Order: sequence, then structure tokens, then C-alpha cells
Amino acid sequence: MASTPADDELTQPQKPPSPPPHTTFAARGIHPPNFSAFKPKDFRHPTTQAITHVAWNCDGKKLAGVGIDKTAKVWNPDKPVGLNTRLPLEYRSATAYSGGHSDDVDYVSWNPTHPELFCTSSQKDRRIVFWDARQSRFIQQCSLKVTPTYTQYSLDGRSLLFVTAAHQLMFMSYGKEAEDTKEQWAIKALPHQKDSVGSKAIFNHTGDGLVVAFHSEHTLRVLDYPSLEVRDSPAAHVGGCMALALDPRGRYLASGGLDSIVNLFDMRDWIVARTITACEHSINDLSFSHDGEFLAIASTGSYIDICAVETAAPLHRIPALTPSPTVSWHPSKYAVAYCGQIKAREGGPPPAAIISILVLRVVIIARCNPATRVHESNDSKPVPTKKTTNMRQKRDIYYRGITNGKQEMQIYESKDEDEEVSEMNADDDEDALVERAFQEIMQKDEDEEVSEMNADDEEDALVERAL
Repeated sequence: MASTPADDELTQPQKPPSPPPHTTFAARGIHPPNFSAFKPKDFRHPTTQAITHVAWNCDGKKLAGVGIDKTAKVWNPDKPVGLNTRLPLEYRSATAYSGGHSDDVDYVSWNPTHPELFCTSSQKDRRIVFWDARQSRFIQQCSLKVTPTYTQYSLDGRSLLFVTAAHQLMFMSYGKEAEDTKEQWAIKALPHQKDSVGSKAIFNHTGDGLVVAFHSEHTLRVLDYPSLEVRDSPAAHVGGCMALALDPRGRYLASGGLDSIVNLFDMRDWIVARTITACEHSINDLSFSHDGEFLAIASTGSYIDICAVETAAPLHRIPALTPSPTVSWHPSKYAVAYCGQIKAREGGPPPAAIISILVLRVVIIARCNPATRVHESNDSKPVPTKKTTNMRQKRDIYYRGITNGKQEMQIYESKDEDEEVSEMNADDDEDALVERAFQEIMQKDEDEEVSEMNADDEEDALVERAL
């Protein structure tokens, strides 16, 4: 994809002063990935509406996106779609879940305890719909008297908070209404609920507290759950707070505001441990990496900033085609997903919804002695292959396994090479594909050898007949 003038003119964030030595990656023995060595992949969807929200499920095998119509779309980024046909995040590659909403869907949230369960909400039809990704039809549809704008599961997956258009906090719980009824979601009334207002809220890791932010208040509110009593009110931002994110290690809470600043609160005493000032625009969304070392920042600018959590140093700025309303880290890998919309311009391309992903992968190229190859079988015992006369003419192949010939391996990028290689060796699906391709090569060699022998026999027979 050709770079645009906006990408060429994208300013890189300035680095803050050097942090204390004990917080640097080198002092802690951590080798951060080289984010600048990888470029994002942008997928255009032919629609005039924007994708408003994307989210990974708890095991990272599915990515959901909503906003372009009345359906929720779920992709499997790691699963190939056909052979040289469609890319994994194309519009046609998604599984669509329809019938639950009568109008455009705005928000999607995955259940943190089950990789197939998620819910969607719509402001226009005032519904929250619960889905099972293994079924095409919704499992429960809840019609509300208020307009839901934001949803958030508790860590046990049995409570759901949602924020209304009037900035009121409301809650749902999953359980039985009577002994002879099945479990389902229902509105849950809590004390002091009428006094609880906010534009964003998030459960803590233990499920006994909430952190609430309001776009017109400069402070956060730390509440007990389910009593909703105010425990603390730390000052956060000038002009209001727009985004919240919880460190998976439980150390920090990140907040982003209209002042383009990101604060990292120490959750033990609710004091700002450090401040990130890499952005030049107001913050839209925040997301921590799975190990808590990196923070992705989406703002009203056409870029995604990645910063180090322990040093607040900017590491990389991902150029985006459009400002993104949301950003989401993969739950177990270094992969960032975000979305947006390209607006129509005079003489420019038609408007389109955009979903983008930046993935840091390890690529291993193995060059082997073609005379003898050893492949790793399912029982982890090396199985030697037959020598053939034309094996020396075979091109280099990509595979994971054990070779007793010479190897030249080039690893383009990895945070931890040993961990990545062991993880790749444990991937049974890819091993099966490689073994199948290897067997096809061997079979082709044997067929060619047999045909050559038959040709030699026929030639000998002709010569004998002539004599």
C-alpha cells in the first residue's frame, strides 16, 4: 500500500528524560520487540458506516467488530480462509451474527471466562443481546428502557455493567429468578445506583470494586461493589477522563483524558506513578499488552502510540488511515487491533470502514542438506526420509522440525526466541500441513523416479529389438 502524504508528515513523539535505571528494560533483563520492523495490515470494508468497536475474545482466536450494520461480525485471524482466496480479516471472511438487533450495533464485549460468549449493544434499538459464537441465533435478547452506550463484564463473567446515554451506571447479573427456571441475564438494582454517574467504568481484578470516569469531571471515582460507596476520588485530568484500562498484572490503572495525557495510577494508594505525554490529541481508548509491559493508545489523531509502562517512554507510533475510536491488544500475543472509517473526499477513494492489525511474528527460514532430511513426527522421534536421485534439485522448503544437515536460520523479530520457537513447535495444525507437504514432495519424487526407470526399460527394449 502506497504511503500517503499524511503518513510521511506524521510526527514521531519525543522521548521524555531518561527513567531510573531500575525501571528500564535492560536493567530488568527484558528485550522489547522492535515494533518499527513491522507494518500494520489495513482491511477496507465497502460501507459508508464506520466500525466503532473491535475486541478479542479471552483466548485470542476470535476478533469481533461492530458498527457497520445490524450484525456483529467475528473473524478468526489465525485460521486460513481457503487457498489463496481471501485474507482472514476481509469483509467476506467474517461470520455474521444477525437477528438480535433491529438497528445498528455499537459495542461488543466478550465474556472473560468463555471464548465463545459475547454480548452486543445498540443505542438505537435499546437492546443488549447475548450470543454464543457456536450458534447463529442469539441466546438471549434484553430490551431496555434506556440507551446503552458501553458494556463491561466482571472478571467472573456473571455481572455486566452498562452505561446509558444519560451517563447512568446500570448492572445486570446472570442467575436464576426461581428454583425451576434456567439461568439468564436480568437487570440488577443496587443501592446508591441513582447517584452513580459516569461515561466509562471498569471492574477491578477481584470483582469487589469499580473505577468510574466521567468526561466532564477531572477526578476518577473508586467505588466498592456492590454497595457503590465511594472509596477514593483521585484527581486525573483537566477537562475530563475518556478512557480506562486495567493492567493485567494488577499494578496500574491507566486513564486517558481530553488533555491528551495518560496517567498510570498505582492501585495500592491511587497515586499517579507516572504520566505519558506522547500524544498530541485527546485520548479515545487504552489497552495493555498481555504481559503488562506495553500500553497502546488510540486518540483523535491518525496514529496508535505504543509506550512502555514502567518508563512511560514512547516506543513506536503506528500510522493509521483514520483516527481510531478503539484499540485492543491480543490476550496472549504481541498483536494490536484497531478500527475506523475513511471519509469521502473530493477526487479520493470512496468511503470505507477500516479494520487494522499489527502482528509481530517470528519467521524461520531453514536451508537443509537436500541429500538427507529428518522430520519430527507426532511422537517426537526423528523419522529419516528416503534418498532420491533428484532430491538435490529441490528448492528450500519452510518447515519446523529437526535436521541433521546444515541449517541457516534467520529470525526477523521476537521478544523471546526460545519461547516463540517452542510455541511454534507445539502447533499441531501447522505441523500436519508441513508433514503433508513434505510427503507430497516425497511421493512426487518417487513417481518421477519410477517414470524414469520405465522410460529406461522401454529404451533398452527398443535397442534389444533393433539388435
